[in-house]
Amino acid sequence: ACHRFADLISNDSFWIEHARMHNKQKVLPPLPWRRAVAQKKFDVNESEEVDVSNFKFNMKKMVLGGRGYSPIIPSFHSHFETARENTIRGVIRSDDFSIRASADGIRMELNGGEGCQPHPEVSQCFAYSFSTSAISIFIDLVDSGIDEWILDYVRPKIRITQKINHRHDCSARIAFAAQLNYNETQWIHEFGMRQTAGNTDNKRYKSIVKE
Repeated sequence: ACHRFADLISNDSFWIEHARMHNKQKVLPPLPWRRAVAQKKFDVNESEEVDVSNFKFNMKKMVLGGRGYSPIIPSFHSHFETARENTIRGVIRSDDFSIRASADGIRMELNGGEGCQPHPEVSQCFAYSFSTSAISIFIDLVDSGIDEWILDYVRPKIRITQKINHRHDCSARIAFAAQLNYNETQWIHEFGMRQTAGNTDNKRYKSIVKE
């Protein structure tokens, strides 16, 4: 019985059905990707074909983790919810994010407020003070359930989005930046963050900045 159970939970079909029954289909890789793995050939962004005979998806990890290939939404709202007047001043850091709020701080507003225009798709927004502040998010894709071989060989496009709106009581400017790293990094926490050169693999590194 133990061997039969071990065989059952090692089968991808079991975890796919588990995800369907618990309404977690979003954590699964796209169906064309699953078919490509079954066929041992994978078309990648560079118009090349990768032999994936030795690779497979870790369905168990992504389904039990609850994230996998679903959209990743950073969660740091609780720190604002417990702060006085929903406003953070100074610096707060964790393994997942860094908040550096200068001057009067960064305020979380619900359904619009002094610094945010109401929007039907946005329940929470963050109004920055009249000085440079920053919210930095760190996401470990592998820990979230993305398979390492997908990142190394398939190298899919990663889409990052953020809704923004200028304050209605003054002019403002926002810099939106993203950086992809394959090695463990040592971040220097400052405005316009830098990464130490010794931890950068230039072949697997990309940085974008939009203003």
